Amino acid sequence: MKAQDADASPGPERKEPGQDENTEAKRLNKQIDAVRQALREMRDEECKRIAREFRLHNYALKYNVTFDTILVALFGIEYAKREIDKRSRAKEVLLFY
Repeated sequence: MKAQDADASPGPERKEPGQDENTEAKRLNKQIDAVRQALREMRDEECKRIAREFRLHNYALKYNVTFDTILVALFGIEYAKREIDKRSRAKEVLLFY
């Protein structure tokens, strides 16, 4: 009789093995994604700041260097390619209007 009562009584919810690890992994992945997004935003802001300074101080004439060269030197080729493509598309759109 006691065995039946023990089985029928509500007890603490049992978790699947590995469920805690799964939620922990999801939480850590969210934190990683948030950090990556923050780094991406900071890199974009820094690139904008450098572009503004490059134009303001006329570094192209002063040092005989292009902005593309500066981007590659500071951020690497992959980021520079993406940024150059963005800027060229923006110029095409402005020329179209």
